[in-house]
Amino acid sequence: MPYDKVVDSKKLDDGLTLIANSIRNKTIIQNELVFPEGFSKAIKSINEGEHPIYNGQYSVTPKANETVLLQTKNKILKDNVTVEKVPYFETSNDYGETIYIASEVKENANK
Repeated sequence: MPYDKVVDSKKLDDGLTLIANSIRNKTIIQNELVFPEGFSKAIKSINEGEHPIYNGQYSVTPKANETVLLQTKNKILKDNVTVEKVPYFETSNDYGETIYIASEVKENANK
């Protein structure tokens, strides 16, 4: 076998791993990608938009009486999702202090 046909298998493995990780970063694929069919299929899914880009909100504040659901399943996110601090309110009067955690306290409710 001619020497120009010899392949550095470590260099080849490292190169394929780099390409596979780049594909994973652009898709939701996290499992093993088998060369060449798996690479090809994954790249086609990027080009064909198999996994659409998430266009919803990226910041959410927890609610006391309802679940907040961001429809991100099988979508590509362009940024991190931020869950804001849990709402916290304190009120006090002559009889003590009341603390509301994750409660929607309406301002001027008694007026």
